[in-house]
Amino acid sequence: MIEAKKHLIIGIDGFLGGIVSRRLADSGAKVTGTSVNVDREHPMFLDLASDVSRWTPPENTDVAFIFAAVTSLAACAKDPEGARLINVNRTIEIARRLHENGSFVIFPSTNLVFDGAIPATPASTERSPKTEYGRQKAEVEKFMESLGARGAVVRFTKIISAGGGVFQEWRSSLKSNTAISAFSDMSFSPVSPDFAAEALARIADAEAGGVYQASASDDITYEQAARMICSLMGAPPELVRPARASESRLDLEAIPAHTTLDTSRIVSEFGLKPKTAAETIEAVEW
Repeated sequence: MIEAKKHLIIGIDGFLGGIVSRRLADSGAKVTGTSVNVDREHPMFLDLASDVSRWTPPENTDVAFIFAAVTSLAACAKDPEGARLINVNRTIEIARRLHENGSFVIFPSTNLVFDGAIPATPASTERSPKTEYGRQKAEVEKFMESLGARGAVVRFTKIISAGGGVFQEWRSSLKSNTAISAFSDMSFSPVSPDFAAEALARIADAEAGGVYQASASDDITYEQAARMICSLMGAPPELVRPARASESRLDLEAIPAHTTLDTSRIVSEFGLKPKTAAETIEAVEW
């Protein structure tokens, strides 16, 4: 009988960490994780905002995911040094320690390591981040290269759900018959949480190093997405008010022309064919 792999999730109580942990547990894998909250469900404390020099990884961990991070673009831009301490310095320290412990390390990254100049950006394209968040992810990616076959970078475009970020705000407003504004000049390439979790689980099972990329097959503007969600919720279409990101008061560091990534490796190795942006949005329970 083959013993189930032991998986460690750094940031198990986060959005993606929770989804991946459930996906792995459902498949019979052994899963444990770290959290900034210590309780029966999350017994292992680890806070990347604090000193991690004395933290020791669990023995015999086969695969480790590093999800804990400052993921807000605005927060990274506002306090780059504070975010860098967590997203770069301590993330690399944790990844190094996990690697030295014999674990295969998986690091989720972002399409924002590129400038978005071309659609379906190949994985081998030179990194050209235009945001502080993208620059921090790019730095860790460079470190991950040193792990060779024992480390994987998985770049995702925007992972969406009805309960997170601007989509949660839209859903709440539309439910109360309140108008929403959505950018007509800013695009994204949505990926569902289930697709992201499945991709990460497959990569963990294969323990195949290098760079993987996951995105929808196309881009969609925020205005187009808002109109789709409005229709799916049965809300009046006039509640969607178009706006321009380039004219907004938001301190946006960049407005990429394209966000899609070349997903050929994840398709060829695991058969995970990307959905269209519309299919991804339609599959969400709004």
